[in-house]
Amino acid sequence: MEETSSTSNSDRVPWHFLLPVAAGIVVGCLVLDPLITHGLAWCNPSFGATKVHRMFTEEHPGEVPILGSSRADGSYVPELIHPAAWNYGIEETGYEVTRMMLERELAKPDRGPVIINFDHSFFQPYKPNIAHFIPEVRQPAVAACFSHRLHWYNHVPTVRYFGVTDEYLKAFLSKYASGTVQSRGGIFTKNIISAAELAQMTGMRAASPHAWAPRPGQEQAWLDLLASTTRTMVVVVAPYHPSYLRTDTNPAAVQHYLHRMDALPNVQVIDLSAMPLPDSCFQNTTHVNWAGAVRFSKELRTRLNGLDLVPIRRDQR
Repeated sequence: MEETSSTSNSDRVPWHFLLPVAAGIVVGCLVLDPLITHGLAWCNPSFGATKVHRMFTEEHPGEVPILGSSRADGSYVPELIHPAAWNYGIEETGYEVTRMMLERELAKPDRGPVIINFDHSFFQPYKPNIAHFIPEVRQPAVAACFSHRLHWYNHVPTVRYFGVTDEYLKAFLSKYASGTVQSRGGIFTKNIISAAELAQMTGMRAASPHAWAPRPGQEQAWLDLLASTTRTMVVVVAPYHPSYLRTDTNPAAVQHYLHRMDALPNVQVIDLSAMPLPDSCFQNTTHVNWAGAVRFSKELRTRLNGLDLVPIRRDQR
């Protein structure tokens, strides 16, 4: 009888230990998750996670959103374009993420214009940093957009940040980094590329020509989305370095699609891809630096004023 009692007690001892430990882990995850989310993931207004959070959970009446890729993020200086502009550009994003962000914007009660940066590679497949989107995986649109990349643990508090916490630390530290300028969601590098570096980049670019890759389904779906609203859609192509444009083997295809967008009654296309800029305004062959962003943003504001596309209300002055 004593042996049986001893065995029964030993069987129960692990549970007395494991249950409090498991409860502690659960509580720890629930407590730590908002600390990581608010303290790191959303700490930098220029980081993609903060932009996705702002788009999906906040209302900013009268805001003029700027959507697109890293070329939006680093080319459009909001305060030089419009007093209510905000830069939602996220690197390594194209059609799928921009569509997701635009659909969310169009679901808001705002009736004002939207500025969308359009890249020549807009419909090519991209693989954006998942760290930008994990904090908002509870949003159905985000979960659907990244269903093929999310794992079960990306839905578990704290554990969902496994493997991406370093990205949030980088975002936190980048707020204090020298050599960059941050402005209403946008982040711009002051770096001026050297002549030697540019020569190397243009040589590499010349060795790898590119061309528009037709994707009829996505192309039509994008046109349908633009046409689904009465809001003014301003589609802009930010500057490329001439070496990039020279290696486009089918520029007519890009122009054809720009014309298709421009033909929609609520869409205005402003193509500044070949805007004359000195080499000192570029950080590489596809992205301008701070100096280039300032010149481009001022030119865009002039074009917008001339077309009366993004008027400035009295209360926004």
